[in-house]
Amino acid sequence: MKDEGFKINQEEIVKRIEDVIRKTYIEYSDAYEEDEIKNMLTSIKRKVEDALGNLFNKDTSNNIISDNDKEIDWDHYRGKCPVCDYPGMLTGVTEMIEGDDDSPVLLFFPESFYCKKCGLSLDNQDEVIFLGLDKDCNRTKELPKWFDDFGEDSYEKHKKAYKEFVKDWIGVIGKE
Repeated sequence: MKDEGFKINQEEIVKRIEDVIRKTYIEYSDAYEEDEIKNMLTSIKRKVEDALGNLFNKDTSNNIISDNDKEIDWDHYRGKCPVCDYPGMLTGVTEMIEGDDDSPVLLFFPESFYCKKCGLSLDNQDEVIFLGLDKDCNRTKELPKWFDDFGEDSYEKHKKAYKEFVKDWIGVIGKE
């Protein structure tokens, strides 16, 4: 009877993931070649099946992330695993951008994901996006820590560098 319950849960997980992939596919299908999508979906399917196998066929009770497993820094962020709903680790980059009202906004852009509980490992940003994890995570509430780490003037330096980049970029386009 226990196996039947696991089967139902596993089927529910697979259905949820298929729904997420279907929505993501519709949203991003114009950004990828058809072969790229097929290869990516084949890879994601294999990874999800492996994670489900780990989750339902092995004792994963000792695989739960503790707060001491990995310090959250500017290159890491916690995200909910699309397979088992446990906190996993996103790896990527945090950048400060200018918000709509000229105020600084901190965004984390994930490039990979790993879940210690089920073993799901997504190796690139496309896989992260296709499995429904956020393509960017707002970390603006952490601005005081950012300023402690990089200095109060980091926002002004960023704005100046960005404006110079845009000016140079427009200059290059104008010459074409």
